[in-house]
Amino acid sequence: NGKLVGDAFSGLLNVAQNEFLRRQKEMSNMLAAGSPRYDMNPMFEVAEGEYTPTVEWDAPFTVLTLPGLKIETDLLQAFLWDLSVKQGSDVVVVIARTVYKNGEDIPITDEGVSLNDHFPVIVRTYLVSGIQNTFSRRVSIAQVAIDHAMKRQAAKQIGEIMFTLDREVALGRDDSIYDFYGLDTRHGVNRVSSDGDEL
Repeated sequence: NGKLVGDAFSGLLNVAQNEFLRRQKEMSNMLAAGSPRYDMNPMFEVAEGEYTPTVEWDAPFTVLTLPGLKIETDLLQAFLWDLSVKQGSDVVVVIARTVYKNGEDIPITDEGVSLNDHFPVIVRTYLVSGIQNTFSRRVSIAQVAIDHAMKRQAAKQIGEIMFTLDREVALGRDDSIYDFYGLDTRHGVNRVSSDGDEL
C-alpha cells in the first residue's frame, strides 16, 4: 500500500512539473512576442462622457474620460499588456499624468478632496461593470474605483505615458448633475468666461 501511495504521489508531482514547464514556456513565448496590436486585441476601451455607457466590451481596461482626450494608443496598449502579463490582476486602477493642450498639469483631485472632473482614470473593466450597479456617472465610478484600489494597494501611477486633454472640448457638456455621495457641487471644473479667460 505504501508503494502504491508513493507511486501515485510521484505521478502527481510529474504532472504538476510538466504543467508548470508548459505554462513557463507559454509565458516566455508571450513575452518574446510582445504586445498585440490594438486593432487585433485591444487592452483598453475608451468610454467618454459624463455618464459611462453600460459595459459591453471585452477589453480588460477602460479609460474613463471626458471627450477631447488624446491618447498615444500604441504606448498605452504596450504598457497595459506588460502590466497584465507581469502583475496579473493585482493592479485595478492606473493613473497617468494629464495636461491641457497648453501644457498645464491637471491635478488628480480638486483641492485634495474629490477627483478632478477633468482627470481621466484607467480602471479594470470588470470593476467598472460592478460599480455600475450603483453609479452611472463617470466621475463617481472613477472615485469609487480609486477608493477601492487605494485600500487594497492596487493602484499604479505611471510616468511613461502622458495624456493631453482639449479643455474646450471637455467643457462642452452638461455638468449640472453630480450624484456621487449625493453631492450637488461642481468639483474640478475649469470654467471659461465669454471672453475666453478662465474663471
